[in-house]
Amino acid sequence: MVFLTGMISGASGKKGTLMEEKRHRIRPISDHNGVVYTSQTALCDAYGITVSMYRNRVASGWPLEKILTTPLNESMVRTYRKKS
Repeated sequence: MVFLTGMISGASGKKGTLMEEKRHRIRPISDHNGVVYTSQTALCDAYGITVSMYRNRVASGWPLEKILTTPLNESMVRTYRKKS
């Protein structure tokens, strides 16, 4: 097993660890129908859920189809009123 712990330099010239670079990389992701999206954000936007909700559902072990097709619980969504 090989561990890479060296520093890398990204396009911005800033140095970071390999783990940091991997974490921030945008990777294509597909839905349960096989449609490919450029990122988790694009996938979530297409299905009307937040990225944090997507990640929480993944961590809870939900199947992908249920993650994407179960709507947000409206009582959980905060709404803000403009002050008059």
